[in-house]
Amino acid sequence: MCIFLHFRGECEIAALLLGPVFFFFWLGRGKALRFSIITACLLLPVWIAPLIQYPALALHNVFGYGSYWGIWGITYWLRQTGYPPFHLVSFYDLSSIQNHIMTMLKIVAATGIVILAWRSSRLGSKSIFASVSYSFAIFFAFAPGVLLHYLAWPSCIALFHARRWYLVLLAANSVFLFRCYTVINNGLPWDKGFFTAQVLDRWIGWSNIPWLAYLVFLGCFVIKDICSSTHVEAPLSNLEPCDATTTC
Repeated sequence: MCIFLHFRGECEIAALLLGPVFFFFWLGRGKALRFSIITACLLLPVWIAPLIQYPALALHNVFGYGSYWGIWGITYWLRQTGYPPFHLVSFYDLSSIQNHIMTMLKIVAATGIVILAWRSSRLGSKSIFASVSYSFAIFFAFAPGVLLHYLAWPSCIALFHARRWYLVLLAANSVFLFRCYTVINNGLPWDKGFFTAQVLDRWIGWSNIPWLAYLVFLGCFVIKDICSSTHVEAPLSNLEPCDATTTC
């Protein structure tokens, strides 16, 4: 797990959101200190230079980065209201209200992941797959924006604990990504893609397909978790989301 977090964490700050999941997983097994030391030793060589030379810039551009406003989820629908301060699609030169909303959404996502990680810390070993999968669902539900390759991660994890939802998420991600890459490349093949404002409205609406899929995925888990907590406490790995063939 330390190696996984190192290779993802050195490239994408979003992967560090999974840190609490792994930390509490090992905390429940009395090995949190060992995990923390190994992870810190792996990440330190990558992060030490920018943090020493440009600490403020590194913290702002990495930890403060919220992706593009207006292309995903909640920020997409806020932009659709037509309110002028919500109109700009960008990750810089945003209005103060846009920055405040993005910060709030990041805090909500991070808090939800920490709570989930803490609750699942003493469950069985297989629960780690469900914990990671639902953490990604929380991230996508509340993220102010996403990079397209982020969508390649979570559906693979869902395969280990919710196979029907793996197919749903994979299909939703694939439809959106196919539309996006086809538009920005002006058709097939995908070899000359340009992210420009001229084609923005031709594909960003399709982002609602995977966003809604993750919302329903997360909502089904929450409903089933609430239902199960009124009877017997069940491991996260056994809490397969409700679908058309199952009931709480």
